[in-house]
This record gives sequence, C-alpha cells and structure tokens, in this order.
Amino acid sequence: MTELDISDIARRIREHRERERRLQDAAREAEGERSERRARHNDVEAIPTFSKDMSACLQMSEVTERMSFIESFDKEVQIGPGEAKTRYTISLPQDSGIAGLASE
Repeated sequence: MTELDISDIARRIREHRERERRLQDAAREAEGERSERRARHNDVEAIPTFSKDMSACLQMSEVTERMSFIESFDKEVQIGPGEAKTRYTISLPQDSGIAGLASE
C-alpha cells in the first residue's frame, strides 16, 4: 500500500472536476441539439418545403435510387381504375412528438 501525497490527491480532484465539467457541458449541448431537432421535426409548416426538396432530389435520381427510396418507407400500394393509393410511414427520431404516424 502506498501513501498518497496531498498534492497528488488535489491534482486528481482537480482533474476529476474538470472532466465532470466537460461532461456536463457536453450533456447540455446534446440536450440543446435534441430540442432543436425535435422542434424542426414537429414543425408542420416545414413539411411542404421538405416535400419539394425531396421531390426535386427524386427527380434527379436514377430509377433504381427512386425505387429504393420509396421502398424504404412504403407500406402498401393499392392500384385501382384511374387511381393509386399509397400507405406509407415516415421515419422520424424516436424522440419526435409525431413518431409512428402513418398516412394514406
């Protein structure tokens, strides 16, 4: 068993407190980012802009890329005379207030 000098103990305590402070800062920053992301995903008014951007991206994509993208959230396609209905889900973060919604 070794004896610790008071200066060694004080140094270790300072290091521990600094590490604890950095972790708390990182936790506050992560919570702020999560809150911002949640607000963005819950902003219903942002959906039309997102849809336009997504549509433009799909129009520039190859057919195989479009199919892969659509399959990633498509649940069902019902084709009838003169119409097609699609049931889909949109992937959202688990902390989103609107997670789990589906549309037809």
